[in-house]
Amino acid sequence: MENKVNSLDPVEKFNDPLYSKQIKFLRSRVLHLIDSTKSNVIGITSAVDNEGKTTLAINLALSICTGGDKSVLLVDADLIKCSITSKFGLKGAPGLSHFLNGNEKGADILVDDSGVIALWESGVENLSVIPSGNPVDNSADLLIKNTFNNLVNDMRGGFDLVIVDLPPVVSTPDPASIKEKIDKYIFSYHTGKTPRGLLEDAIHEIGKEKILGVVLNRAKKEQMQKYGKQYYYYHSSKKPPPLLSL
Repeated sequence: MENKVNSLDPVEKFNDPLYSKQIKFLRSRVLHLIDSTKSNVIGITSAVDNEGKTTLAINLALSICTGGDKSVLLVDADLIKCSITSKFGLKGAPGLSHFLNGNEKGADILVDDSGVIALWESGVENLSVIPSGNPVDNSADLLIKNTFNNLVNDMRGGFDLVIVDLPPVVSTPDPASIKEKIDKYIFSYHTGKTPRGLLEDAIHEIGKEKILGVVLNRAKKEQMQKYGKQYYYYHSSKKPPPLLSL
């Protein structure tokens, strides 16, 4: 690969030992899913904006790459906010929206002579990135195209794990519209900020059978018993918060 991204922000490197340890717990669940069911396309989403989904997607990808020999592809499919693209310093780079729009210039850059979409090196071994490309207003229309379906199939066969950062469920139709293409979803949920009813609505929209877990961002210890064992949660006191499990 010739394309390389900028280095990550220190927050995304999970240097905190406790945070790193707890992220590994979530990693073990995902790896078990891959090994036991052969499902390897994971969507990371939330009910609404600003619930920490992109940070979760990046940290999960980094943990899996640095903890073993699995190849991971991180895809910025939030074609509205383009948060992963921004965090990796790839604003303005051709990406998913160019490819799905059939933009000739973008396609020339994204697709090599063999017809395979080009990737960006992350600077982390075994981690590749597909940026969002330019923000678009018709993201749902693009993601339901057969072009995206075919791309997901190609990514599924080319990597051990594909992590797709998606827009929030309540504010956009994107995550629900492509749920047949995504094997499992992980939600990031900001406790104390987002009404639980919105989370439940979002889970209902996707379908409970598609949910691998919910990461509770900034939850207090006394809130633990409110949530089932299928949920993960973040303790609130420090940044980055440790990921804990019930």
